[in-house]
Amino acid sequence: MIEEAARALRAEVVYTHTPQDTHQDHRATAVATLAACRRLSRVLMYEAPTSVAFSPSLFVDLNGLVEAKVDLLRAHVSQVLKNGLVDLEAVEAQARYRGFQARLRQAEAFETDRFVLDLTAPASSADPVLVLDDVTA
Repeated sequence: MIEEAARALRAEVVYTHTPQDTHQDHRATAVATLAACRRLSRVLMYEAPTSVAFSPSLFVDLNGLVEAKVDLLRAHVSQVLKNGLVDLEAVEAQARYRGFQARLRQAEAFETDRFVLDLTAPASSADPVLVLDDVTA
């Protein structure tokens, strides 16, 4: 079913739970998604309050977006807040911590099963690029 949905949507990036999670449904979802998306080149695994040993290698700048994320979590109070696993202040603190790791103000972190970066896409003038070629001291 996951493979069919990814194909039908022509998904370019798939997000799923990390398999390193204490919640059995999260682990099962991650394993099924990784198998179903085995032919895709961009699969990202995200952190949940029940994740353990999460080791991110890709970060997305969340500066200015954390309050909107917290508002979205508030909108799902029956799902995320009723069991006490989600602390909204901790969500904000985690964004700052992951931002610190990424050398940003706030960030969302992901583990990658695989993530192919398209370097042929035109860079905007807001995306300066530094190329180091044969650097010697």
